[in-house]
This record gives sequence, structure tokens and C-alpha cells, in this order.
Amino acid sequence: MNASQIYKGLAEKTITAEEIAGRTIAKPELVQIMVAGMAESKAEVKYGCAKVLRIVSDKEPELLYPHFDLFAKMLQNPNNIFQWQAIYVLARLAGVDEDGKFEAVLDDYFTQVEGPVMVTAANAINHSALIVRGQPRLADQVVKHIFRGELGIYEESDCHEIVCGTALKTFYKIRKWVSDPEPLYQFALRHLDSPRAPTAKAAEKFIARYEKEFAPA
Repeated sequence: MNASQIYKGLAEKTITAEEIAGRTIAKPELVQIMVAGMAESKAEVKYGCAKVLRIVSDKEPELLYPHFDLFAKMLQNPNNIFQWQAIYVLARLAGVDEDGKFEAVLDDYFTQVEGPVMVTAANAINHSALIVRGQPRLADQVVKHIFRGELGIYEESDCHEIVCGTALKTFYKIRKWVSDPEPLYQFALRHLDSPRAPTAKAAEKFIARYEKEFAPA
């Protein structure tokens, strides 16, 4: 399939993103067509290509690594959907970042963690667990950025609780790579009485795990 056939298929919904992703993994030269497609005017095409790349990043992230800088620039895209795309894909590229590029974009990755868009902040925090798994040396830096979300101002008051709950779930996933888990424990204690039940439950779960693994006997 060439570019015009792929774009037409996406526009007319005669082929799915999953099908194109499979073909792209089999023929990596199609990655460039997907990347270029994100600049197309039709929503079905540009977002369809973005979805294809998300799927590829899950299965074969190394195929997208040559485009690392492009996704890093997308963190500043005024289109929220493309920001979320960049957050998602970059987190998966951390594990194949042989050139050590990720540390340089860490500030940009978390640029909106304090708001105003809750979904952007929560996405960055949630997917950052993959960054730490891919590059454990960045764990402490990632934690500092996540803590900023506790001071965030978002669209609605409940959004703050969602962001903090997401942070707690991420802390649970990355705790073993953090040099000092005590501040994470203190964060959990502050949210144990959250008015949002899932956040309070996440705090309770982290506290129980911390006390089992790290608290003095």
C-alpha cells in the first residue's frame, strides 16, 4: 500500500488502524507514511495515523525511535490529542533510548503536570512509570515532577483528586527504583482521607506496601 491508499482507507474507514499497524511492523518503511499522515487535514487520517503509531510503539518501539525528536516537539503542539500522542509514544521509547535523549526532554514531558488540562497531567504521570522502567536512573527526577501535580490547578476541583490518585498508582509501580521512598509515603498519608474513593484507596494500598517493604521493623 502507498500513502494515498492508506490515507484513503483511513478516511473512508475501509481499513483499521490495527490492520495498518500490522503492515507497518512488517514493512517498517511505512512508518514514514504514518508520520507524514499526522499532518494531513482530514481528522480521520491524521488521528488514524497517530493511532497506528501508538500501536506500533506498544509492539515495536524501536521502529519509532528514529523519530524521537519529532515526538518530543509534539509535546508543545497546541492540539491536546497530539500532546497525548507524544506523551504516550515517548514513554514507550524510553526503553529503547540508546542515545540518552530522554533526560533532555523530561521537563517538556511534564510541562503541563500542574494544569490546566487534567487529562494531559494524568497522562504524563500515568505513562511515566514506563519511563522509569526503561530508564531507572531517572526515577528521582520523575518523582519530583510528579509531586508538582499536588499543587496543580485544573478544570474542576475533582480533577485534582484524580491527578493525585494517578500519582499514587504510579508511585506504587516505581517505588523500588526511587532512592528515598519516604516522601512518597508522606504523599500517600496526605491523601488517605481523599474525598474521591479511588484516590483514598490508592493511598491506602501504597501505605500498606510501603510499611511492608520499607518501614523499620
